[in-house]
Amino acid sequence: LRLHTRTMTNKNKKSAANKKSKVDKAEKAAEAATTEDEPVPEPQGDMFTSSQLAALIMLGIGAQKIYELSTAFDQGTENPDTCMTYLNDEATCSHPSFPSMIIAKFHSSVNLWFLTAIMIMVVWKTETYFSKLTTCLCMSPLSTTILGASMSQGDLSRGKYTQMMLICFALLCTSVPNSRDKIPFLTDKPLSVTSPQALCLVALFVVSLFDVVRLNGGELGRENALLETATLLPEKAKILVNFWCMDKLSMALIYLFALFHFPLDIQTNFLFLTAGLKMYEGLVQISSMAEPFQNASLIQTVVVATGIAAAVASMAPTKTKTKAE
Repeated sequence: LRLHTRTMTNKNKKSAANKKSKVDKAEKAAEAATTEDEPVPEPQGDMFTSSQLAALIMLGIGAQKIYELSTAFDQGTENPDTCMTYLNDEATCSHPSFPSMIIAKFHSSVNLWFLTAIMIMVVWKTETYFSKLTTCLCMSPLSTTILGASMSQGDLSRGKYTQMMLICFALLCTSVPNSRDKIPFLTDKPLSVTSPQALCLVALFVVSLFDVVRLNGGELGRENALLETATLLPEKAKILVNFWCMDKLSMALIYLFALFHFPLDIQTNFLFLTAGLKMYEGLVQISSMAEPFQNASLIQTVVVATGIAAAVASMAPTKTKTKAE
């Protein structure tokens, strides 16, 4: 009887220990899941997280470049001081069709700036997404700006080339990811493209990527592959085409980021704001070009169609009914 009692007591102790171990594991798993999506603390006073500060600096630099493009366009071909500080080539800056190239780059820069601002706005309080987004912005537009400047090193003035490189490398060094969790596109969750929101993001990604690869140059050179101009542009004008392509590549990466990392509700909010931006691009920017894009009617149709698709996808349901277990 005593032996039986001791055996039962030992079994009860083991059972209690096993239950306690399972409870501890469950609590640790719940704590890890909670920590993974831990929101960024509200900024106190003028304090920001490092990711927020880096993103705001990138927006500030983008706004400065947009202002410089606007100034260069307003100066025209008679007094192209701003253009000369970049290219130091009077023949290109004084070309009658070069302002059309400037306004095309201005529009792409504005679109990228607002798209980046939308992304920052929808993830502002979530560190998990924000740190990955900052790294994505380091990939493009920062790294692509370095690539574009390197491709156009012979066309840029030495001072502007050095300035662009120093700014980009300084931001890269301060925003480089220090853990795997901050690297975008590395996720353990399976990628699903079955929802209307995901399908629309795939379409936006493909269209932006197509804009990059379609400008292969041809017989007239890369500088004349973007616009239908009255007279052919000089070779140095390809610098704006290169950076226009870098803008489109940055947009493609932003759409891909939203596809990989955002849940349906955030994808919906992002697409709602993106729809307005695409409609403005298609109905206002493209229509206002004095010298149109190559195949302008087709490009305008595609841009407006993606804007409508984004609006429709943003109204799609984000929750599906499941059967009771």
